[in-house]
Amino acid sequence: MKHLVTVAILLCGCLFFACKPNTATVVPSTIIPRDSMVAILIDIHLAESMIQNIRRDRDTTRYATIQDYYQIIFKQHQISEEQFKEAFIYYSKDIEQFDAMYEDMQIRLSKMEEEAKVE
Repeated sequence: MKHLVTVAILLCGCLFFACKPNTATVVPSTIIPRDSMVAILIDIHLAESMIQNIRRDRDTTRYATIQDYYQIIFKQHQISEEQFKEAFIYYSKDIEQFDAMYEDMQIRLSKMEEEAKVE
């Protein structure tokens, strides 16, 4: 009988942990979805890299600023700068999720680099 009680307690414990509600956070509808945010961050990364690689001469007015690139990226993704900032703050509050987003970003950038080498 003791064994049945022990088994019943163990089963109840297992069921309790197995039925634990999903603790994953649901992104509010006002926040840019995670995959879209990763794509935007990739575009921003590429734009910043491009700006750094531009050879500056005396007439720097010929070159676009990083803010110009940001505006193009926001327009391309059909978002505002405020929406981007809000999403960036939202995702950066969960460091594990934010790190995972940057890992996704690095994976996608590596794939893009490999595809560029092939072409």
